[in-house]
Amino acid sequence: MRKIIFICCILLGLSVSAQGLYPDQNEKGKWGYIDDNSTVVIKHKYEYATDFVDGWAKVRKGDKWGYIDCNDKEIVKITYSEIRNWEGDYCRVATGGDVDDGILVEGGKWGYINRKGEVVLKCEYEEIGSFVDSIAYVKKGDKYELVFTKWKRFRCSNEYKN
Repeated sequence: MRKIIFICCILLGLSVSAQGLYPDQNEKGKWGYIDDNSTVVIKHKYEYATDFVDGWAKVRKGDKWGYIDCNDKEIVKITYSEIRNWEGDYCRVATGGDVDDGILVEGGKWGYINRKGEVVLKCEYEEIGSFVDSIAYVKKGDKYELVFTKWKRFRCSNEYKN
């Protein structure tokens, strides 16, 4: 019985990996996705593309970022000047500003989206931190606040100024 289960697990694993998609850059410098047989599954139309994680891949079209699924459907619209990796169910995104070597510089505003691609915290913060124990900091103007994953904002007991 253990051998049968082991063989089934191996076959299931092969089946899952056979469905994988991998970023691929063509001779014109555009990115798309190929499968295990090097067949193009998603056309080469992106300026950059990352691996799929949990069924989503981060892509850049022009100078804007978003997330697509394995059917090339935009899950998170390609409208953000910067987009970070997922932190559980949430992802930091930015609008506006200039990006220099992958770093958002002056003028950009940060916010958070959820796994449905919905904005849960508007892009209106100059700084925004990663979640640690379901709490992140945000900075607007010269004031810092704490944000909890239930999306209730609480002002810090001490206001810090630069």
